[in-house]
Amino acid sequence: GGTGPAKKRKTGEDSYEAEDDDDADLGEDEDEELGSDDDDEEEELDTDNLVLCQYDKVARTKAKWKAQLKDGLVHLTLANGTTRDFVFKTSLGDLNFQK
Repeated sequence: GGTGPAKKRKTGEDSYEAEDDDDADLGEDEDEELGSDDDDEEEELDTDNLVLCQYDKVARTKAKWKAQLKDGLVHLTLANGTTRDFVFKTSLGDLNFQK
């Protein structure tokens, strides 16, 4: 089975859905070892709150986005300085972006 990056399938004008691809040919030698020369340079994130997850579906209408998320972690820094971590199996989100 394939373990490569997930493919996106366009489902509407501005809507995308995750697509599983178990038959992907990665073209890699499975016996090849990974080394530190393969690592990408990582930039430091300067944020108090973070969401790491996979998506099932994302749709946009003008500045409003709807997202179906799965298998995620939410890291929040509260106003009093304490931090909270939450894990979730599925989540629905409505996001509004303004300029």
